Amino acid sequence: MAVYTQLNRQTIEAMVSVYPEVVAGAHDDRAGIADIAGIPQGSTNTTYRVTMKTGVVWYLRVNESKPLSSLAHERDVLAALDVLRLDVLTPRMARSVAGGAFFGLDDGLDRRWACLFPALPGRDLGIFEVAPAHAAQVGRFLARAHVGLRRFRRRRRNPYDAAVVAGWLTDLLRVDETAAIARPLCATMADVQRRRRPLPAGLVHGDLFVDNTKWEGGADAPRLVAVFDWEMAGRDHLALDLAIAVCAWAFARRGERLELRDDVAAALVDAYQRVRPLAASERRGLFTELRLAALRFTASRLRAFETPRRDAVERRYLDYRDFLARLHLLQGDGERTTLRRLGLRP
Repeated sequence: MAVYTQLNRQTIEAMVSVYPEVVAGAHDDRAGIADIAGIPQGSTNTTYRVTMKTGVVWYLRVNESKPLSSLAHERDVLAALDVLRLDVLTPRMARSVAGGAFFGLDDGLDRRWACLFPALPGRDLGIFEVAPAHAAQVGRFLARAHVGLRRFRRRRRNPYDAAVVAGWLTDLLRVDETAAIARPLCATMADVQRRRRPLPAGLVHGDLFVDNTKWEGGADAPRLVAVFDWEMAGRDHLALDLAIAVCAWAFARRGERLELRDDVAAALVDAYQRVRPLAASERRGLFTELRLAALRFTASRLRAFETPRRDAVERRYLDYRDFLARLHLLQGDGERTTLRRLGLRP
């Protein structure tokens, strides 16, 4: 999320007025919008937090450079998740008076599509708070989603799959600011692609980070209440989704040193397997998927934050070194040690 598209209050008021659910329950002095705030976090879309006078909060997302087909895919993923009722909330798109979910914006140069989401309950979790109890719930949810979505009818491939990541790294070789960093990463990526074998596949979230979840309860009894940001969902190895979750949840810094937290990693993988046991091929391939996960987020952050940009939009900086350090740690430990630390026998 960031603020690439500047919208004034009048435009936002006109947009939300066509969504009956947004204006429902507002009468007289409680009608209308109380506050609008642009959100600078992230790097892909424009997002506004819209607080109604009723106190209800909505998020208005302007999808930058995305075709309508991509948004329709996300809409259908969210609808399928809603039907599954996994005991964890997922986002839903508000419907307009015409029954659609998207509002077209056209500035004469580009057509973008906006959509509205109600705020999800729960609180954000700090990475420093993560404990095995949190990781276990994430692993269980991920496995239930993988099982429940196995018959999802849309077949869009993961938009950030191995071939795309390899292309990013090749492009980064041509940029002066990133060429030296990208060169060894290209060699690692080539090795990952050589070692990667076909594994059980399905719809993957692709971005199950700590900041894409909401929680209730204290440290002694945390409860996962919501998982969001499904716009990257696509078809890929299910083990890659598990690997991304491990990379996102199970690494922590002690001072300047990054460590893999064995207890958190093992709790996540064990809870996942209690719902969906890994096939023998997935156990053999998980280390390669972990390396790919670390490469994917190293490369995406290099592209987003280390290459020259024409705009000066405020964004929260995401350091590629965080995932480069994960890659180095994984490769330093090697496959046997890493799998053992995840509670898996090599």
